[in-house]
Amino acid sequence: MKRLICSTTVVLMLHTFACAIGAAAAEPAEPETVTMFGNTYSLVPDDELRALGFEFPDLTLDENAATYYLKAIEAYVEPARGSGLSRLRDEVMAGRCTDASGALVPYLEDNKKALELIEQAAAQDGCHFPVVLPLGESLETMSVAEILLRYLAGMREFARFVVTEGKAREFERRYEDALDAYRLALRIGNHAAQGPTLIEGLVGIACNMIGMRAIEQCLVRYELDEHALAMAQLRVHELSKQRPSVVTAMRGERVWSTSVVESLIDHPKGLRSFVGEAVWRFVLRSEEGQEQMRHDVRAFWDEIEQALELPLPEFIKTGAGEEPIRKAKARKFPPNIMSALGPALARVRTTYGLNEVSWIVLDIEFALARYADEHGMYPQTLDELKPLMLTDGIDPFSGKPLHYRLEPDGGYTIWSVGENLVDDGGVAAKGVRWRQADYVWNSALIAGTD
Repeated sequence: MKRLICSTTVVLMLHTFACAIGAAAAEPAEPETVTMFGNTYSLVPDDELRALGFEFPDLTLDENAATYYLKAIEAYVEPARGSGLSRLRDEVMAGRCTDASGALVPYLEDNKKALELIEQAAAQDGCHFPVVLPLGESLETMSVAEILLRYLAGMREFARFVVTEGKAREFERRYEDALDAYRLALRIGNHAAQGPTLIEGLVGIACNMIGMRAIEQCLVRYELDEHALAMAQLRVHELSKQRPSVVTAMRGERVWSTSVVESLIDHPKGLRSFVGEAVWRFVLRSEEGQEQMRHDVRAFWDEIEQALELPLPEFIKTGAGEEPIRKAKARKFPPNIMSALGPALARVRTTYGLNEVSWIVLDIEFALARYADEHGMYPQTLDELKPLMLTDGIDPFSGKPLHYRLEPDGGYTIWSVGENLVDDGGVAAKGVRWRQADYVWNSALIAGTD
């Protein structure tokens, strides 16, 4: 996940974002400002974002989850990097520590206000973060990461923080409170993914996975009563309906890319510099060449969106994500600005697929815990579990039911066929859950240190 977020693709997306906003927000008079991480930024008015083609709801400050997240960013006290408390937090997060409630007290006490604000944010349905630019900086000289990564880094840190809070509740045997905290991480992820760009969706998925891992560990390590499990399962299922969508993220990227094309065409000097002297002279200097540029980008995104609408197995089998890239490279306009998306498109699609299957498996894990609470053991097959499941248990990588096996030690293994679309037997290996042939959930490894 980290490697994907930091890929060339994302950098290109952010560059596109910067150029588009630069065109929309040129020379604002007396801009509104917002403070994050001790720095003040100018706000790009929402009306200018809508003029670019973005759609988002009108939210009052009180209704907007971002209002509270931004305040929480200012209130949050992160453990000093490399400190003993930071290392302890990492051990707790990884599940390698089973009782550190006393040692965590300073960290949790310092962040009572931040937690209160995060809980207020989680109570809101809508989340729309402002688009910000550093004061006194030009788009040509600023780091593109300044635009989005400021608040996205905060959201991922909040997911880690609320999971640590939940672990402390586990140490006190307050397991229902722990599950409440872990659901906050899921909510944070869904809020982050409401933004209209790919990187926001990917950060949302990262937050989801942080919360899911903690819930899984809690379910396999401790015995919770039926009522608590059923309520938590229902609430998590409701959150799963708001999970990040790759189609939504890519539609947002389409707006950014088409906006930057118009911005470049409106500023011939910038366009000439961007595409190079030869392309400018022989292709884009004419109105015909500029219209071809517009056409190429529209056609590219039409093909991308059609590919992403395919079921995941068909997308992978047919190489549907590769075809738009091949066509883009073959078009008359050589420096098609979106052709660089190609190397990461399949990876993006499978990442969203992994997120989808993780939500489904989490529902199965709740059902397994409820079954074990009633029968004292896990079932032999998933068919016995279906009355307790809120999902259909279908693997998005195959279109068929997920695989399940009751293990000799009384635990279980659930697996998806994964990216190769082949059932490799659900072989579980410590520490490589997502880097093997199948995607595997093994209760013994979840309960341990994997």
